[in-house]
Amino acid sequence: TWCCAQLRNFGGPGLAHIPRVAVPLLRAAARAYTGESSAVHDWVKVNPASMLSWWKAPVEEKRPAQMWKCIQCGTRRTEDDQKFEKFSFEYCSIKCLLAHKTAQLA
Repeated sequence: TWCCAQLRNFGGPGLAHIPRVAVPLLRAAARAYTGESSAVHDWVKVNPASMLSWWKAPVEEKRPAQMWKCIQCGTRRTEDDQKFEKFSFEYCSIKCLLAHKTAQLA
């Protein structure tokens, strides 16, 4: 039976014991039963590989870039561009931030 004490996080061997312990036992059993151990290669390598061969990595979809607008000059920028924020306002440069500050004071 399997319990959490056998997991690697809890000090047990984890699944690393399978190729170390189980595969030699399978080879010995296959030799005793059929006289050869080549079937073990199929059980350990070929069958799991064919079982997992249907899986393909998902294709990453390209999404349109999110845009934002400078409150002072009105230029539209992508989210990757540098942005300066003060309160809820977004500026494309310090120059626009200071221009908006002086316009508010005047």
